[in-house]
Amino acid sequence: TILQYTDAGDTDFVLEATVGVYLVQIWVGMELNWLFSQWRAVSTQYGFSEYDAPVLENEDLYKRKAGEEIVEQMYNFVDREDHRVTLRPEMTPTLARMVLSRVRMSAEGSHNATAQMAEALEYT
Repeated sequence: TILQYTDAGDTDFVLEATVGVYLVQIWVGMELNWLFSQWRAVSTQYGFSEYDAPVLENEDLYKRKAGEEIVEQMYNFVDREDHRVTLRPEMTPTLARMVLSRVRMSAEGSHNATAQMAEALEYT
């Protein structure tokens, strides 16, 4: 997608979508929302539960699973506290970590074995 804009000073600049990023148009987004709501309804009917996970993960979580070669294909960076983090490339290791965390909390007798899992990309 390329948009060209001319401001009042007749300066042209071009806005291009980032390579590899999928832009969801409004009408497609509406269709996706409908589809996902149907999916949720059927999944709930058959006893499945929805979950969410952070977009950022520790890079080591993926190094251990697939090795150094996958790290070269991921979006990695060092955060402000010098932790090596990555944008989550897939859900399997993240889900395994979440399940293990819940099992540990249950084994320790925690009364709150469910953690809030939401996307948050800022430091608090």
